[in-house]
Amino acid sequence: MTTEIVKSEEMIEVQEEAPIVEVKVEDNLKLSKMPSPKPAKEEQWLQFGEKTSEFITDLQNSVGEFFQKYQPLLASLGWIFFALISVKVMLALLDAINDIPLLSVLLELIGLGYGIWFIYRYLLTAATRQELSGEIQNFKKQVFDVES
Repeated sequence: MTTEIVKSEEMIEVQEEAPIVEVKVEDNLKLSKMPSPKPAKEEQWLQFGEKTSEFITDLQNSVGEFFQKYQPLLASLGWIFFALISVKVMLALLDAINDIPLLSVLLELIGLGYGIWFIYRYLLTAATRQELSGEIQNFKKQVFDVES
């Protein structure tokens, strides 16, 4: 650093030279721009969207875990619900058939006739009762594979 003093008649000036500073810049450094400030409403909507997305993902995982954990119970409840709906439909169908004027009387006569035939065929004599018992045992063996 050098300093010069210049003398003039009235004034004395001191001049200094500024020191030289060398700065090395490496090529692999990259400057990043600061993010531009977004409007507050847009940021709020983005935060809302992110929170909603996280909630939906968590909800999907929770529902999946729930169904995995309670699958047998849910299957049983489904079968019970299906049975109740089937009974309701069957009762509605029978009620609709019963509302047809001559059909209900005809079906009652058919049922009465079959009951009389069954009593005559299987229940009047001991031999036919043994035959019926054998057929019931045979049926149970075929269905349940058990002898009783």
